[in-house]
Amino acid sequence: MNKLRPLEPIGELEKLQVAAVADLGKRTNFWKLLLESDVWVVSDSTSDTNLVLHVWSSNDEDTCPIFTSYSLLKNVMGPGTPFVQINAKIIFQSMVDGRMGAFINPRYDGQVRLRSRDLVELLAGRFETVHGSDA
Repeated sequence: MNKLRPLEPIGELEKLQVAAVADLGKRTNFWKLLLESDVWVVSDSTSDTNLVLHVWSSNDEDTCPIFTSYSLLKNVMGPGTPFVQINAKIIFQSMVDGRMGAFINPRYDGQVRLRSRDLVELLAGRFETVHGSDA
């Protein structure tokens, strides 16, 4: 397994992510702010009319890598990686429709994997039922 990079928070969302890892009681605040925020999503197409998400396949559920800042995306995926900046709530809705999960800031300490069922709960505002996992 690859060694995880330290997540050095830049903005409020990343600060909340780090805090939520240490204190589960802070996860609700992280989920709420995440839904309101723009995120950076790796896309195999930058066309506005046909967004093609980059997907990591696994045995149980495909996931899409999502980053809370461009610098985090660039550090993991490399410069020149095609991406779109989009509201998290909008992209999560499309992922639920496609029965796909999300990986928030993958390959960083504090990474969060959200399965499609977690995204359904998140979008419904049932924050207390969303736990996510680190793998």
